[in-house]
Amino acid sequence: MTRLRLRPAGCLAAVYLPAVGCAYGVETILLQCEERGVPYLFKLKHTLNVKRLVQTSLRQSHWEEAGEGWQCLESVLQLKGWSRMRRVILVRESPAVAPVGGQKRRRQDHLEPRSP
Repeated sequence: MTRLRLRPAGCLAAVYLPAVGCAYGVETILLQCEERGVPYLFKLKHTLNVKRLVQTSLRQSHWEEAGEGWQCLESVLQLKGWSRMRRVILVRESPAVAPVGGQKRRRQDHLEPRSP
């Protein structure tokens, strides 16, 4: 397992997170991180329970601005392979800048300006 070095804006100390590209929240790796006191960040597979959480969260209004056109929401989730509930952070594009129509998969703020 490699480690990813993050240094949040305004923070003097760097934070090291395990960089696990394919674990998707497998509990054996989560438990190792928790036992060692290592903060972790994993992408989760879009399982049925994750999709349910996303759908219910999209209807909530207390999303927080995360900067650069992104919003986040903190929640808890227990997946079938997990022995307990864990904190999860959902991240989405702010609805005001989210692309629509044929440009759905491209962030509008990253597109080149159109010529007149």
